[in-house]
Amino acid sequence: MSAARNKQTAIDFLTAISKGELARAKAMMTEDATWQSPPSLAGGPFRGRDAIFGTYIAIDDQLFETGTRSYDFEILNAIAEGDSVAIEMRHVDRAMDGGAYDTEYHMLYCFRGDKICRVKEYFDSLFMHGEFERQGIGFPQGDPPLAKR
Repeated sequence: MSAARNKQTAIDFLTAISKGELARAKAMMTEDATWQSPPSLAGGPFRGRDAIFGTYIAIDDQLFETGTRSYDFEILNAIAEGDSVAIEMRHVDRAMDGGAYDTEYHMLYCFRGDKICRVKEYFDSLFMHGEFERQGIGFPQGDPPLAKR
């Protein structure tokens, strides 16, 4: 796939999630995809698209008033080269406890063929820790790193 096509797929992926079309977004990932959030919060990566959607993304039903039904994402930048797409985005929402949620993310999407096979997510982990702690929710834990298995 071309870098331009990968960039469009990554944007389509975020658009599907923002509309709550999780099955559509899930179909854009390889079955063995991995998603890595900052290890200081998540530990190792979430392995497999079922774990990504069933554990990691599903926590948003406890975190946000909109749950996984909709998200207010603003794509600030999107850059593609080869099999990688980097997206800088902003997410604005209302937390379940009524607090305002407003933070930026940097996402690196890696492709195999025409599907996303790996996501590396960067965000303010101190801010996120505070959000989860304030609401009494544990940050979802990924698999242990391969070296520790």
